[in-house]
Order: sequence, then structure tokens, then C-alpha cells
Amino acid sequence: MNAIVDYKIQVIEKVAKYYKPEFWTNYDDVATERGLFMSPNTYRSLIKPPTQRYYDAIRAYGMKPIQHTCGYAQDIIEDFIDLGAVAWTPVQPTNDIVGLIERYGDKITIIGGFNSNGPAAMVHATEQQMYDEVKRSIDTYGENGSYVFFGFRLLNSTSAEEFATETMKILLPAAEYSQKKAGLA
Repeated sequence: MNAIVDYKIQVIEKVAKYYKPEFWTNYDDVATERGLFMSPNTYRSLIKPPTQRYYDAIRAYGMKPIQHTCGYAQDIIEDFIDLGAVAWTPVQPTNDIVGLIERYGDKITIIGGFNSNGPAAMVHATEQQMYDEVKRSIDTYGENGSYVFFGFRLLNSTSAEEFATETMKILLPAAEYSQKKAGLA
């Protein structure tokens, strides 16, 4: 794991030098929809120490770390916060998102909410199903602060263009609905 972190830090050095992004996402899934791949204690002993070194490097290069972990990972949200993550994405509804925002919203931003395992994210979902899930997500989680909507759907394609087109069918209504709800549209 340390060798992987060494490599990731080399990548950070190059990206920081040439692109200077404000945020850096650590793509490190450690869970399924039902739970963690390992116990929280195993995560803390095996994964967290090298991740701390990685996050320290991210901050040393002037970026803010974001933790990407799909699935049910709320049992280690305090570890994400302790590591210094400013956000967790994509937080799926298998987690108690409202409870997480209420308890940790002043410490970490929750990005997600869209049920990417539900009917609205499936290949044959209708635009109305997608819109209804967007609305449910924003209405349920958006009132609590520290929440950013994020949604995507499954496709039978490896085309980046098709993925972008289909994802925009979710993201555009989300932007429009959230602006309208905030009185900006």
C-alpha cells in the first residue's frame, strides 16, 4: 500500500506543477452497498495510515482532499474527517445521509444522494424517473446544508460521449431544480 501511495504522490507532484487544481479526489472504494470490505478496525490499521500520508501530500501541494467511496461506508466517516477530507462522494442512500449531514455537516460535505442502484439509474430509466430521483435527492438532503447533489446512471456502453450525454440528463435537471428551489431561476 505504501508503494501505491508513493506512486500517487508522484502523480500529485506532476499535476500540482502543471495544472494546480484546488481539489484532489482519492478514488478508493472500500465498501459495497451492504457494508465495508473489512472491519472498521482493519481499515484503520491497514488503509488509513498510508491514506494519511497521501492526504498530507495532497494538502502540501495546495489541494483539498475529497474521499471517493461508493457504498455503505458511514461507519468510517469519522476516519475520512480525521484524514482531512473536505468532502465524501458519492454518498449513496444506503447510508443515513440526513443523519450524516446533521451529525457531521460542519466537518465534511456530503456529495451524492442519487440512488445509483435504483430504477432511475438503470439503462432503461425514463427521463421522468431520473427527474423524480433528482427531486427526491435535493428535497430530502438539500435542506440540511453541507450537501451537493451528484448523480449518474448505468449504461451499456463504453463511449465517453454517450456517458456524458446520459449523465447530463440527470445533472441539468438537478441544476435547474436546485436553482429554482433557491429562487435563482
